[in-house]
Amino acid sequence: MSSTSSRSGMLKTRKLELERTLPCTREEAWAWWTEPSRVEKWFAPPGFRCKLMQWYAEEDERYRVGMQGGKDTFWVSGTFDTVHEQHVLAFTWKWDHDELETLAQITFTEGEEGGTRILLDHGGFPSRESREHHASGWVGIFTTLQRVVIAAALAD
Repeated sequence: MSSTSSRSGMLKTRKLELERTLPCTREEAWAWWTEPSRVEKWFAPPGFRCKLMQWYAEEDERYRVGMQGGKDTFWVSGTFDTVHEQHVLAFTWKWDHDELETLAQITFTEGEEGGTRILLDHGGFPSRESREHHASGWVGIFTTLQRVVIAAALAD
């Protein structure tokens, strides 16, 4: 196997993809990802609370989010790389306690049976373990997002 093929295979194992369908329009799903007052309601896994310090979803703008669980707060920050309204939101991702910076991209499409399909593509992990750790966090974050969107829809 050539080193290029080997590297390509290694990169695939270090890439995270996660998909959910939200029970809302693409416009509403976009708002849940880009409006700070909405983001702070869900951008943390169960058992954690989002502490939004900065979130302005425009290209080249920085963001900073804390995920507070008990006495500990874990901070992540980065820069919005690509912002195509209601289609793509991409941003760098770096934990304060880590040197690694990765790139996450959220793609918004129509769901097959209604709603909005969101696809996370997060890559650049140095190891399978790092990818799995992030996968666990993102699954929790997406779970919280789904719960909040469903509750909002029921309240309307």
